[in-house]
Amino acid sequence: MSLIASLHGWAKTWTDQTASAFHRLADGANVTLHLWHTLSSPLKSGALRDKAMDAYWWWAIGGIALIIAELITGTFYLLVLGIAALAGAAVAWLHYSFGIQALIAADIAISGVALVTRFRQNQSSSPGMSLDVGQSVVLDEWVNEADGLARVRYRDAVWDAKVIDQKGAEAGRPLYIKHVDGNTLHVSAIRPG
Repeated sequence: MSLIASLHGWAKTWTDQTASAFHRLADGANVTLHLWHTLSSPLKSGALRDKAMDAYWWWAIGGIALIIAELITGTFYLLVLGIAALAGAAVAWLHYSFGIQALIAADIAISGVALVTRFRQNQSSSPGMSLDVGQSVVLDEWVNEADGLARVRYRDAVWDAKVIDQKGAEAGRPLYIKHVDGNTLHVSAIRPG
């Protein structure tokens, strides 16, 4: 009997504590809901209007901080997020609700990140044209004529080169850069069009 009474007492205590915790949680949820409703409702009173004016400052400070961080990283993702935060600041300045501010900022951020990602994928899939393409070089000497490997003079320096077509490629003759692969110039006697 004592074991059953002990278990019953423990179960009652546990049930009371659990119920009390749920009541505290529900009260907290009501406060949170009330706070969310107050902040997201259209602003009518002067006190709420002053608090909303402060909201655009937070958005603007966050946006400027993200743009400054972008200057350090150079990835363009933080730039997009900074612009989205500045858009949130503009919407807050116009006294729209926090929900609308967040929705506009999130929409711009998601769209911008998608555009930056697409742009970066296009850039990595098609290598950019080097500024050296089309410039003339002078064949200095052959390293291995059978494999088309040579040394060329370009910008007052000696470079490794791969001669694409060896017809007309003699020491001292001008060749033209077709493309650059690391530190190796791919050259040809035919000027690229």
